[in-house]
Amino acid sequence: MRGSLASILGLVVSGGFVLYESPPDAPMMSITGRAGGEGQQRDRFWAAADQSLETLRRQWLHARFDEVLSATPNLRARLEPLAQVAGSSDRVVRLELLEASAALAYGRERDAVAAVRRALVEVPGLTLDPMRAPRKLVRLLDRERAWTARRQLEPLTRPVEASALVEPGDRAPRLRYADPVRVPARASRSLRPTITCRILIGPDGRVKRALVHRSRSALAEFEQRAQASVREFRFEPALRAGHPVAVWINWPVRFD
Repeated sequence: MRGSLASILGLVVSGGFVLYESPPDAPMMSITGRAGGEGQQRDRFWAAADQSLETLRRQWLHARFDEVLSATPNLRARLEPLAQVAGSSDRVVRLELLEASAALAYGRERDAVAAVRRALVEVPGLTLDPMRAPRKLVRLLDRERAWTARRQLEPLTRPVEASALVEPGDRAPRLRYADPVRVPARASRSLRPTITCRILIGPDGRVKRALVHRSRSALAEFEQRAQASVREFRFEPALRAGHPVAVWINWPVRFD
């Protein structure tokens, strides 16, 4: 998606309201990955999504902002699994900007900020025509686009806390591979403690350091086994503003 929102989504103003017209059909990939019926299933999904967006647009035009705000989470959840499928970004952007403008109408700036940031994850250079879009929405988008750009320029070499990865474009690390952690040979078989390890996961998804969080001398053998095992775990790296980053996280280790 390039250019202003007006050229991408056919944004026009009528009676003080923003209208979002459906863009031309974009090239689409298979949703199911199967040869039989994939085109029909794809078309039905996009037709349903476009119908829902049109309903939201009409609710917005009639100032039924509460209905817009209550309906957007469900439609977002339906679009999320297809985030990488061609044709999804323009729909996600329309959805987020409808929600942002409805939230601003109710004075819910925090919700509007979250929606605009999600739109910027889809299209980092997204702009609105200041002559045709609501001024509050234009100012908010300009401010958040600048904030996103500054955040992306911040050094990514310093590890961050996983709990701080809460913005759109952020993601906590995800476990990809881990061997079962066995009870140490000399330890009591009746014990199955959970050992919390504080681990540093690098941008490549490998564990760089492993410490025991709140160590207990009575569980020394279990803690040593947990540390040795967790160093072999492999993760999908954490993302900050869409970029892989080193991250500290507390990870519970359970024994089989």
